Amino acid sequence: MIKLKQNKGITLITLILDIIIMLIISSVILYNANTAISTRALNDMYKDITIIKDKVDIYYAQYGTLPIIKTLYTNVENIKNININDNEQYYVVDLEILENITLTYGKGYKEYKQAPNDEKTDLYIINEQSHTVYYVEGITLDNISYYTIPNEYTKVKIPEVNRLKLNRLNNNIATLELYAINKNVGIQKINLYKGNDIYKTYEYTDVIKEPKQEIIDVELVFYEESNFHIEIIDTKGNSTTSETITLRNEDIISTKEDLYSLAKVVNSGNTLEGKQIKQINDIDLEGSQDNEWTPIGNYEQNENYYFAGTYDGKGHTISGLYINNNVGYKALFGKNIGTIQNVVLKVEDENNIIEICSVNTGIINNCINNSNKVTQDNQEIQD
Repeated sequence: MIKLKQNKGITLITLILDIIIMLIISSVILYNANTAISTRALNDMYKDITIIKDKVDIYYAQYGTLPIIKTLYTNVENIKNININDNEQYYVVDLEILENITLTYGKGYKEYKQAPNDEKTDLYIINEQSHTVYYVEGITLDNISYYTIPNEYTKVKIPEVNRLKLNRLNNNIATLELYAINKNVGIQKINLYKGNDIYKTYEYTDVIKEPKQEIIDVELVFYEESNFHIEIIDTKGNSTTSETITLRNEDIISTKEDLYSLAKVVNSGNTLEGKQIKQINDIDLEGSQDNEWTPIGNYEQNENYYFAGTYDGKGHTISGLYINNNVGYKALFGKNIGTIQNVVLKVEDENNIIEICSVNTGIINNCINNSNKVTQDNQEIQD
């Protein structure tokens, strides 16, 4: 009896052990299978990103822009291993632009393109500055989530803009000195901006890693503030901008734009009292029915619009001044209480008499008006 019980006991223990072993083996097999699936998925993501990155590089080199859906993507807080060179601008890669590619993931871009939604995650996104590509949904392996190809990122030093400074201001020409350096990857391009528009571009075929200096003259319109800054672009497409320099020409008339600007300033209520205005070139206003002249100090419109500064024509000619015959007061200056001197007014149409000034309570000195063949010298012309 004892022997029989012992045999039964051994059989039961063996059975239990066998079950335990089978469970362990099943778990190992299941774990290995899941691991294999996750590993394959991760490798597929790596392949996708490699393909996309190669295509993006080619596209960027050809067009100078990224192949993206131009809606800022902000759902990036879960992404790990962010490139330290990233800025805050992320966009969904428009895979439709990158022709002839076959990917495993990222097909959500089509829905996103139709209706942008940051909650969508089956997307490949790219950083505007570093051009690093990420898969938003990520792939998890051994409880670790991966979103891009692992890399130990080194901080890339974007170009240093040491200075944009005013070197000289002469007449209505400002000489600016552009100075920049990027020893890390080199400078590819320098853009000088006047306001929001590019005024001048310097492109370099060789990688410039030493300090780069450019000198450029810029023309300033009379009394209009001109804001200048420079943008430095390195050979990886990273860019940075300088601080803004604001310049204003307050005393030189050189072009027809300057003369129109003078009239605009005075006819906005600024009498320019105490200002010395000098004309340094002959000026053709190129007037026409579509481009009529409004007198400087258009008192007909507003009695407070008058000129109170000193305008010195320096013997230069003003021509091409057109005023409709129906206008009551036809003159270069509407109302003057300041000084107008050394102006030569040339009017081609002898039947169209235009005065140098309509109403004057100031000084008109040594001015020639060929429309009525009059030399005005120290005269006060009253209404």
